[in-house]
Amino acid sequence: MKKYAIIIILLLSSLFFSACKSDPVKPYDPDSDINAAAKSLKDQGYSAMFQGYVFEKDKTWSAPFAGLLRFDLPDSWKKAKGTIKATGGSESIPGSGLAAVDILYFSMPESEYTTLLNNIALYSYYAQSDVSTLVKYNSAANTYSSNMAQLCSIYALSGSASEQELRDRIRDIFIKYGRVDKETAEERVSSYTVIPAGTSADFSFYIVQTENDSGNVFTDGRNEEYRKEFENLHANIREISPKLTFARPLGLTEVNLKGNEIHFSTTDLRGNPVTDKDLFSGHKVTMLNIWSTTCSVCYTEIPQLQKMNIEFSKKGGQIAGLLYDGAVQELAAEAQKFLDEYGITYTNIAANGELKAAFPTQSFPMTYFFNEKGEMIGEPVIGANLNQYKEFMERYLSESNE
Repeated sequence: MKKYAIIIILLLSSLFFSACKSDPVKPYDPDSDINAAAKSLKDQGYSAMFQGYVFEKDKTWSAPFAGLLRFDLPDSWKKAKGTIKATGGSESIPGSGLAAVDILYFSMPESEYTTLLNNIALYSYYAQSDVSTLVKYNSAANTYSSNMAQLCSIYALSGSASEQELRDRIRDIFIKYGRVDKETAEERVSSYTVIPAGTSADFSFYIVQTENDSGNVFTDGRNEEYRKEFENLHANIREISPKLTFARPLGLTEVNLKGNEIHFSTTDLRGNPVTDKDLFSGHKVTMLNIWSTTCSVCYTEIPQLQKMNIEFSKKGGQIAGLLYDGAVQELAAEAQKFLDEYGITYTNIAANGELKAAFPTQSFPMTYFFNEKGEMIGEPVIGANLNQYKEFMERYLSESNE
């Protein structure tokens, strides 16, 4: 059975690769897209464990979407007893003009980390239908989170942006999408350490570090050695700045569908033609849930979306799915097999080029809402959040029926 990667960090898909100091990364063609950049990296010997936007080869990282051309890991990182991984490498929120790579430290050797991650991915796939597996999943996920601390993030933002502008953009994301009140968001971002890291092609890059949270994470006695290592790495984060080389970030988007009708022609996962009119007309609101075959969280929430679709179809609403890698026939067939197995009847369409251009999604699941004209309404939902889906659907349908 295929093991699906779990998305535990909100807003971002995780991934890794392996690279070498003596073999420089070729600069990205400014006119290329993320897929072309990924292919170029693979041609240079960078290979992926999962699909995503952070690449590694012999402890050198590259994240083209976020403008990180090259990161030669310091010796202290290479020799670390714990495991250091990067996640994300994509736009924080589509249209925000802000991309990030999050760098995480795990208080365990890499072999233990890999086994744990694989178990989480496997358990999450079956957790929805098997109670004993759900218990195992919760235990593994707790082990993952309780042994993880964030070393830093590397941010890219458009223009000659100041440190304060970066703080303001992060604050606004907390308020708008994280449902954090303004005072709390202000307090949080004011505590950050922000280190200018460079500029490239009218983009600014910063290393951003939260306060040391090792006291909350490494509480187990056996983790004392890891705690000290993390604290040393955290305290010396400035040493990574000379190791960073930047380029123009690929794919930072300006998503603005509000007030504009979206038009497309694609197929469902069985190959039947579907247009925007077929999908949206006759429904007061359509919740479009964008997912991927690499996203175990997506698989876990889909049976719940089926129940929501039955509920809201009685009120004039509907759920629809957009499989981001559905243009690949084998993956579309794999996804459809899953949908059939779980009795999922709501429409699922494949993302072709025009739909990917309309929805430049790097984090899964990602959810948008549309009226019957195909105009975006409300705000996107990043990550799986059944309560937020329901809240918006109920409110919009109630208002439209008044």
